[in-house]
Amino acid sequence: MSLFGGLLLLYFVYPTDSFFTEAELDIYNYTGTNILVIKPLLTANAYRSGGFYDYFKGDCDESCLSVQIDEDPVYTYDSSLRAIVRFEILGATMADDYHLDPTTLKNYDKIVLLHNEYVTQEFYDGIIRHPNVFYMYPNALYGKVSVQDGNMTLIQGHGYKGIDNGFGWKYDNTRPYESDNQCKRLAWNYIYNGIQLNCYPENFLMNNTWIFGDVKYYQSNLGYRYG
Repeated sequence: MSLFGGLLLLYFVYPTDSFFTEAELDIYNYTGTNILVIKPLLTANAYRSGGFYDYFKGDCDESCLSVQIDEDPVYTYDSSLRAIVRFEILGATMADDYHLDPTTLKNYDKIVLLHNEYVTQEFYDGIIRHPNVFYMYPNALYGKVSVQDGNMTLIQGHGYKGIDNGFGWKYDNTRPYESDNQCKRLAWNYIYNGIQLNCYPENFLMNNTWIFGDVKYYQSNLGYRYG
């Protein structure tokens, strides 16, 4: 679900050394941590031209709900570009929700989700079973898709087939938090397997780099385990 109706917002490119001070690069360094950050590759594909949002806007029929997956998509506001760039600078271990084998999630101490709005059932199952997930963006795990032969198809969710959350996930925090991109009352809300941010931080994180320290150092410590 986009704040801007699925428009692709392109950013100016700044020198990467301007994102963090030397001290921040040291304190927030993710190198050597057992933390996995998952890029929303499937969501980036859903938002591209000729994809899901052309259908949602009424510009296309249901044929736009099945798209060929671009394995190297253009990431934008809707797919956490700014967070991705900064996590890469900080040396984080990165994967994406298309190529990742969900059964390997258990090998990591912490999982960081970005705006992973559209995911498969297998990915969803792997996430909700992990004991320490940081949901850095609202509206994650919202639309259920299938992936086959290099194509992604929306099964349900985002209002399609009359269904809001495609997984019936009780911890969906899309409303009201996705529409808040100011983050003036930013807080982490605990749920059974981790922590959710209560605003959409894509703009906020540019001048508030301490949020990467929150993600690195906070623990859920809720006692939930695989079983």
